[in-house]
Amino acid sequence: MGEDFPEIVKFIESKEFGASPLGLKMRRLENISDERRIKFQEALSRMPASEKPPDNYIAKGACPFECCRYGNWTVLEDTDLVSSPGSSRVVGRTRKGSRAFGLTGEVHLRPEPVVVLTAPEPDGVLTADELPKNSIAFILDNVGEGYGHVYTRGKVIVVQTHLSYAKYCYRPSESCWGETLLPSKERKEAIWWVKVRLPDGIVGWTDKTNNFGDKDGCA
Repeated sequence: MGEDFPEIVKFIESKEFGASPLGLKMRRLENISDERRIKFQEALSRMPASEKPPDNYIAKGACPFECCRYGNWTVLEDTDLVSSPGSSRVVGRTRKGSRAFGLTGEVHLRPEPVVVLTAPEPDGVLTADELPKNSIAFILDNVGEGYGHVYTRGKVIVVQTHLSYAKYCYRPSESCWGETLLPSKERKEAIWWVKVRLPDGIVGWTDKTNNFGDKDGCA
């Protein structure tokens, strides 16, 4: 809520609201969540690497938003292409106003650990033991239409993730099924790298995805 409604957040954090019956109730619920978070942070620190996704997770072939598509793109800004994701070796350059072909891509991210408070809405049939209450799951990349990949118990599943987890779930439900375990300062923004082919046949990578148009098939 904070990014979209800062004035509401400011009001909720005020002394006046904090002294109201609803404010007092929210603080009690936050205290319960904070105590639970400490317990699960300790459990997270003890989890063996075999039960967690890599800290530097790469979702290969990902196209990370609804109606996202690869194919014929327009070039909106001059953009250097490098030999591989994370490389600094320039192999080509797109020119504003020209065309390029988006071949594929991958999203680089740090998985977001959350404690599961209730079963989220699944994509298809989700059995009770796949994402059990009071387990630790890891939010991965988006797949569109409000859904995302989630790592749980050694495998990746698809569940509703958009606006479905937060620092505090005051009323756990499918609309808020998980609470975050890491402080916001420890989170990292996902980086979308795309592999592009130029008209002259040169192929390279860039993370400057906003420099290309026609990526949204619903636009």
